[in-house]
Order: sequence, then structure tokens, then C-alpha cells
Amino acid sequence: MSLVLKIAAVALAASLLSSFLKESRPEFVLPLQLGFVVVVCALVISFLTRNIGSIFEKYACSVIPDSYISVMLKGMLVSVVCTVCASLCRENGSRALADAVEFSGRVLILVFCVPFIRSVLETALMYVR
Repeated sequence: MSLVLKIAAVALAASLLSSFLKESRPEFVLPLQLGFVVVVCALVISFLTRNIGSIFEKYACSVIPDSYISVMLKGMLVSVVCTVCASLCRENGSRALADAVEFSGRVLILVFCVPFIRSVLETALMYVR
């Protein structure tokens, strides 16, 4: 919960600074927003590195292979990065670039899921035969 409060405080500060700078120095708004994204990513990555081991330990005893959990985590990471990048692009008036980033993220997630989809199809075919 404290991570969410830290992120909210940094976001509020960045938002207020952005709104003040937008009128007087608009060229500093994008670097400020990118700096905010870097700070938030650093907070989240530090949180994940402390807790990611427990996720794998928890599911090590289950029937879910580690590769599936890895695919889910990669997909979540791609989704978050593409969403943030697309939001920054839209904020700065580049809708086409934002759409391209989101599309590329969807394609990457689909590519990550190919082994998982193949495994599901092979399992289904075993039961059909």
C-alpha cells in the first residue's frame, strides 16, 4: 500500500509541475513526464525484485510450469510499458505513434504466448484423438 501512496505522491507532484510548466516552458513538460515514468518504474522494479522470488516459490509446487508464469510476467511488463509510452505519446499530440506502440505491444504479447498456445492445442488434440 505504501508503494501506491509513493507513486500517487510523485504523480501528483509531476502533474502539478507539468501544468505550471505547460504555460511558461512547454519544452520541459516531456522530460519531466519521462523522469516521472523512470522514477515510478524504479519504484516498481525495486518492489518486484523483492517479491518476484516468492511468486516463483509459491507456484513451484503447483502444476503450472515456470515457463507459463514467465510468459504472464513478460506479457504484463510489455503491457505496462506500452500503455505508459502510448499515454505519453498521446499527451504530446502523437496519436499515430501511440497507436503503433500499442499495436506492437499486442503483437509482442501474442508472440510470447505462442509456446503456451501450442501446448494448449497439443493437449486438446490428445483428448480429441
